[in-house]
Amino acid sequence: MVVSEAEATMAGELPATSPQQTAEHPPGVLAKPPYYKRFFKQLWTLLYHKQARVAFRNRTSTLIRLVVAPFLFILLVYVIDKAISSGNQSTAESSLEPHTAANAISAVAPCESDLYSVPPCWDFFYSPNNNAVAEAIVAGIQANNPGRVIPDSKVMGFADRVAANTFMTLNPNKVTAAVHLDVTSAEAVGFTLQTNSTPKFFKGKYQNSLTMFELPLQVATEREIARQQYSLAGQQPLSDWTVRLKGFPHPALSANSLVGQVIGPFLFAASMFSYVPVISGVVGEQEVGLRQMLCTMGMLDSAYWLSWMLFEILMGLVLSLLLIAFGAIFQLSLFLHNSFGILFFLLFLFQLSMASFAFLCSIFVRKASTAVNLGFLVFIAGWIMQVVIIFGYPYTPQYYSEVVVVTVLFTLLPWSPFVKALQDLGDAVTGQYDGIAWQDRFSYCHNLNDVQAAALPYTTSYRDNQCVMSVGDCLLVLLALWIIFFAAAVYFSNVWPNEHGVRRRPWFFVQPGYWRPGRTSSPNLRRHTSHITSTASTHAEEGLVNGDAGETLDPDVAAEEARVRELLQHRTGASALAQQSPGGRNAVEVLGLQKVYRTSKARNWFRRVCCVWRRRPVTKDYWAIKDSWFAIENNQLFCLLGPNGAGKTTTINCLTGVIPASGGDALVYGEALSSCGGMDRIRSMMGVCPQFDVLWSELTGLEHLTIYGNIKGLPGKLVRQQSKQLLEQVRLTGAARLRSGSYSGGMKRRLSVACALLGDPHIVFLDEPTTGMDPISRRHVWDIIESAKAGRAIVLTTHSMEEADVLGDRIAIMARGRLRCIGTSIHLKHRFGSGYQLSVSVAASSIGAAADKVALERRSQAMQGFFHDKLGLSPADNTGAYLSYHIPASQGAALPDFLQDLEAVGAELGVTDLNIGLTSLEEVFLTIARKAEVEAAAQEGRSSETVYLPGGALLKVPLGEEYATVEGSAEQYQVKWAQDELGNLQILEYHPIQTPGEQGERASPAQSGGSTQVQLL
Repeated sequence: MVVSEAEATMAGELPATSPQQTAEHPPGVLAKPPYYKRFFKQLWTLLYHKQARVAFRNRTSTLIRLVVAPFLFILLVYVIDKAISSGNQSTAESSLEPHTAANAISAVAPCESDLYSVPPCWDFFYSPNNNAVAEAIVAGIQANNPGRVIPDSKVMGFADRVAANTFMTLNPNKVTAAVHLDVTSAEAVGFTLQTNSTPKFFKGKYQNSLTMFELPLQVATEREIARQQYSLAGQQPLSDWTVRLKGFPHPALSANSLVGQVIGPFLFAASMFSYVPVISGVVGEQEVGLRQMLCTMGMLDSAYWLSWMLFEILMGLVLSLLLIAFGAIFQLSLFLHNSFGILFFLLFLFQLSMASFAFLCSIFVRKASTAVNLGFLVFIAGWIMQVVIIFGYPYTPQYYSEVVVVTVLFTLLPWSPFVKALQDLGDAVTGQYDGIAWQDRFSYCHNLNDVQAAALPYTTSYRDNQCVMSVGDCLLVLLALWIIFFAAAVYFSNVWPNEHGVRRRPWFFVQPGYWRPGRTSSPNLRRHTSHITSTASTHAEEGLVNGDAGETLDPDVAAEEARVRELLQHRTGASALAQQSPGGRNAVEVLGLQKVYRTSKARNWFRRVCCVWRRRPVTKDYWAIKDSWFAIENNQLFCLLGPNGAGKTTTINCLTGVIPASGGDALVYGEALSSCGGMDRIRSMMGVCPQFDVLWSELTGLEHLTIYGNIKGLPGKLVRQQSKQLLEQVRLTGAARLRSGSYSGGMKRRLSVACALLGDPHIVFLDEPTTGMDPISRRHVWDIIESAKAGRAIVLTTHSMEEADVLGDRIAIMARGRLRCIGTSIHLKHRFGSGYQLSVSVAASSIGAAADKVALERRSQAMQGFFHDKLGLSPADNTGAYLSYHIPASQGAALPDFLQDLEAVGAELGVTDLNIGLTSLEEVFLTIARKAEVEAAAQEGRSSETVYLPGGALLKVPLGEEYATVEGSAEQYQVKWAQDELGNLQILEYHPIQTPGEQGERASPAQSGGSTQVQLL
């Protein structure tokens, strides 16, 4: 198979601080092996560690595919062949008769002896029943029947032949024969016999109506007519009236081979047990992301497809030999007398062409369930087409050239030449023929319409004079289909958009850069980023991006964009001097990255024209990423936060090459994503933990690390060493040899983290790595991630604000596809936090239980009064002994004096503990997300939400505001907001603002009572 050097090219230059240059991993340990070694190592890994082990773990389905299905269908062919043969053996024609004997014609048999008779029945009918001569002849037939007198109840007369035919039509299977006498005079009598001459078979019995009914009635009628004539002439009739029948000598005759006709569809059905697992296996790996994960680890596309093909070659080899063996065991003449080479290559090439056809079909299917349904559709279509071929279309002289397109379409489907070849092989073992030899695979086939073919000399070997396609031609067609389908599958896997929309250009294989890609140099980088640097003005100057009015750029985000733009100008030579950030070079530089999902114009047109009455809205383009500019420094963990649908996972997918960016670019250790072969080089230095676990349920944790380590090109010793270390670090040593399908959700996430860290990658992307973990395992993974920051950059996305606060060196928050803020955790809390959180604990004196309760309540009320008098605040949380206050940032200047006053009266108020800190990162996150939603709502024309209050009053709350006043009243409410699954702001709960000492009940949607339910207008 032809493979490109682009698949094998890795980064030629390591960053200044790389994992290879530590004491634990000396330089050169992870050096790139030669291409051919890398290719064959990946091929062996995919073939043995993945294909073979998955098939072995699914040994039941593998045995059904290789043994049970072939045996069952060969057995069915054997049973059908024996059933037909046993029926043929009861006929005289099916046996050799060199000397036939003369047998006397028997008497007229009773109608009950007929295999298909329906009682009540008659031995024979006659006409006319109104003629004395005819009546006398019939009476003689009844009385003189040898061995049995035919009673009158078994004979029925009719006036004429028409009446008899009418009765027989209305009453089928009631009579075996009829004699119609033609009486001109007593001396001139003729007759006509009427019988059903069709041979009859039933339960292995054969009945010849000629010898059983027709001849006996004929002899009896002739005898009685002769007896009447002798009587009229006054002569004595013959004493012995015996007529004998003797057949010609003949060899054993055989009908056309039924095996040759039925075995094609049956073997095709057996092969479908291979076709369906192949197409569902390939599609299943694409659906769950296993193939994408292998590509992310640096897998060569050629090694992937060739591993599947080599495995199917092995399976096809075993299946073909077993089919021939089973056919020989059951003594089927098609397998015993035809050439072994023809049979083997026919079955083997058919299996390979079907496997290639499955690969090609898998490119256009997205779900494994759809692939299974497609398999059944192929089976039904193939079965019908084979039946058509058995009846002679289109591979006969009268049809072959009639409609060339139909013939070509039939031939392009593997089962058509397959069943045609089997039909010829079956015909070649019929009668005295002894099959087709290997050297005769072409020569037996002749077209009778050809003058030269008609003049061929006589031969005892099999010859088909109505043949347009020989078995040899079928073998060549199957060989060509195998190669063509496999090449088409590899080609379309590159140019057909996958589940993420990634594809190459149709002419990718003729581009010089595909075969010899070089490292991205400054001129190439300038070409790849020219569309970014040619912007008229920066977004910091405009304050608007992509036409989104009302969305202002945060100063920190604008400063980060300006810094990254200056670095880009420096790299492209557009700036005289520009220094990178302190502490080393940037690991990742995101340059105006954009991702937009375009709406189909045809769909919108259809909605406007055809769905007017339904008033379906016209969909708009969805911007998942809106022009992101930021840098990720080496030796740091960059945490990317945001609500659902903010663009976090889309950003990571663009940076890892899972989906293509719609605009902009990114540099990963100097390699551009959009450069030819750039993504292949980036993947060699990258580790990824995807958002959802991408694992083979049949393989163990250790086998996963072994596969990914070999795909990355690690030496075998290092693969075993790092696999053991990583499994120990993520606490999976005890489960290392258990199948991942038996892992819990937390164990699967830990295994995914271990796979991401395998091979000491320079850049690691962790997409929500601790989802589903228990607190202990989560803390342990945090320690692993923290220790892994040295010598690499880590990009982390998470929904845990605590995790981001603990691990993140820099934090960026996205909302509505845009970067909203960036900086350290402390910086973000200072900028966007609403103030401080102060918690105080009070205690009562130890006088008695009842006295303690009263004293505690009194001190709690005194503490609340103290806060209200000094700061004008009410407790955000009050449990009696524990009070929590939120101090706005506007009152931060008064906080030192307040704390001094509190310290002075602390003993009197019973203060036992005091904690103060900045607002949590979660509050910052909610503030940023709320602000983004407010801006989005303003663009949509929504500025407030209206709530029905108990009693019928209306509370109009400006979008995102925490306090609101009832219209026409001084009553104020505090409102808590939340976001739904789509990220839209919704009022979660509200309650009136209270003063110290007052008791009130919080109204929320969770409380009972219809009047307190939040209702939005």
